Amino acid sequence: MLGVDTGGTFTDFVAVKNGAIQIAKIPSTPANPAEAILQGTLLLVMNEETQVIHGTTVATNAILERKGAKTALVTNAGLTHVLLIGRQDRPELYASHPKLPQPLIPRELCFGLRVRRNAQGEIHQELNEHEVIALAKELQRLNVEAVAVGFLHAYACDEDEKRVGAILNEHLPGVPISLSSSVLPVFREVERLMTTAMNASVTPKVSEYISKLSDGLGSRPLYLMQSNGGTLLPQQAQAQSIRLALSGPAGGVVAAFHLAKEVLNTDAPQLLTLDMGGTSTDVALCPGTIPYAQDHEMNGMPMALPVIDIHTVGAGGGSLVRLDAGGALQVGPQSAGAVPGPICYGHGGTQLTVTDANLFLGRLRQDWALGTEGEIEPEQQAVVRAVSALADEMHLPPEQVAQGILDVVNEHMVHALSKVSVQKGFDPRDFVLVPFGGAGPIHMCALAEQLNIQKIIIPPTPGVFSAVGLLLADRMVDKIQSLFAKGDDEALISRLEKLCAVSKATLLDSFEAQEQEQVYFEWELSLRYAGQSHEISVPLQAPQQLRGSLDMFHQRHLEMNGWQKHEAPEVVALTTRAICKKPGVKMVKASGATSPEQSGRLFDGEWQEVLVAERSSVENTIEGPAIVLQEDTTLWISEAWRGDVHASGALILTPKEGL
Repeated sequence: MLGVDTGGTFTDFVAVKNGAIQIAKIPSTPANPAEAILQGTLLLVMNEETQVIHGTTVATNAILERKGAKTALVTNAGLTHVLLIGRQDRPELYASHPKLPQPLIPRELCFGLRVRRNAQGEIHQELNEHEVIALAKELQRLNVEAVAVGFLHAYACDEDEKRVGAILNEHLPGVPISLSSSVLPVFREVERLMTTAMNASVTPKVSEYISKLSDGLGSRPLYLMQSNGGTLLPQQAQAQSIRLALSGPAGGVVAAFHLAKEVLNTDAPQLLTLDMGGTSTDVALCPGTIPYAQDHEMNGMPMALPVIDIHTVGAGGGSLVRLDAGGALQVGPQSAGAVPGPICYGHGGTQLTVTDANLFLGRLRQDWALGTEGEIEPEQQAVVRAVSALADEMHLPPEQVAQGILDVVNEHMVHALSKVSVQKGFDPRDFVLVPFGGAGPIHMCALAEQLNIQKIIIPPTPGVFSAVGLLLADRMVDKIQSLFAKGDDEALISRLEKLCAVSKATLLDSFEAQEQEQVYFEWELSLRYAGQSHEISVPLQAPQQLRGSLDMFHQRHLEMNGWQKHEAPEVVALTTRAICKKPGVKMVKASGATSPEQSGRLFDGEWQEVLVAERSSVENTIEGPAIVLQEDTTLWISEAWRGDVHASGALILTPKEGL
């Protein structure tokens, strides 16, 4: 198997051959992401039967950069402004002239048909097929490349959408048609139509990318990582391309959860994940389970599909440093990316980054190449000149300026970790921190100290850990069904039994014949109190165990909001997940030839000599302050910490004395 995770700066590879893990980390090729993937496949000498599991940013970037296909929206007459109006949320409450994101589909490409059903799915105004045919001809004249179809209450009855889709397919051959009743069959038309519009917009680009990658891989089976932490077949990903958006960070959470289960010897580990790459940092809180959410936003637009609940901030190794109008130091969210990259890459970058600050302060070594193939040898002198120039402008010592850069970016990450923990009623002191990504292990100790976290688990290969997660990800498909009932409705259990049976039969067909016997199912209920407009999701073991889910909702609501009601909540949706479990991958301890331990100069309040050792030479324990080098990343263990090697190869850090 080969896991491939495409990032903004590097593309990471983890291959399993005869039980042994091989890794590679090579610069990404943003203009053609498949190019770096095929390079890595050749580099690792993968045979023609190797299964490739890929996490891609193609869908995410197409939405964030607004570079999707020319897309039309077909909806009810009178609803054509829905993408423009949205929920009328104001991100900046007190802004006199708020800058709202432009709709994904321009107003002139939104068309209304005179058709309407009520909330029960009953016909209020019948579909006129001649009107649909006339619209199809207009769309053909406009040369649209994709179409999103979404009608009011299509979750209750999808017949009109299916008929419109069939007519459009007949008159617009080769143009992908996305139906809201297939993409997201739930109530709330704003979220449903926006998610469907995003799916339509990215489908042509994603489909083309998957086809080219499949051709380049030849006979190697390809699976795509999706945002819910499971994998899809290429044809499924091409039909619902939006499921690949936000999928990149999901692999890291999956891998961290598996590792924490092994290290902590529990099936319900409590952990905070920190994935700091070149462009951004992704954080998640796992309170004994992998968390899911359906209220994510992308570039100001709601994406209501189930995704692993991950919060992202623009703080990475490549985050650009600048002074604002008042002379204050700002870091990110803009990034140097893979091209030109930080100054120390020597590829033409001229603006300081977090990576440059780490090199200046000695946390990164000039004599240790970045990337597993030694493509990038850090250039120290150019960084020294840039830091000195900024220090002169700020009238401060260079060391203080470089440390200030790290303090600012650390504050961004502390805020992100607090957002997924403290702001949701969790105390970060009750969780272990699992840092990974190319830059995560450099910043881990400072973050743990600020949050009073008492244990850090560093994976054996943190720099490519998201790619490890791809190898661990199960095959998964899910289905959401709207359901409106009071929790104490006597008929509710019977309704749930019928819905569970229908969803099981539907989802089972999504798996290949040899997988179907291994498929198991999970259910989740979305609940709220009467009058609320937001829901809390809780697991449902079985319809007959509904009471346990209701009790869990009351407790979770109390933890999150500080109060609960003594009344039955409303049940508004049922989510079914069909999962085919994948055999585990053993994460073996790093080994190989090592160089002797040495010392290096590092600034941590003052310049000091610290231990420098290669990860494979650390057999039992290591005490800070120390720099630990490995081919995929660098670890900075500050003076307050000591590390113990676990049988899995993970390095477990604990404070020498309580923080």
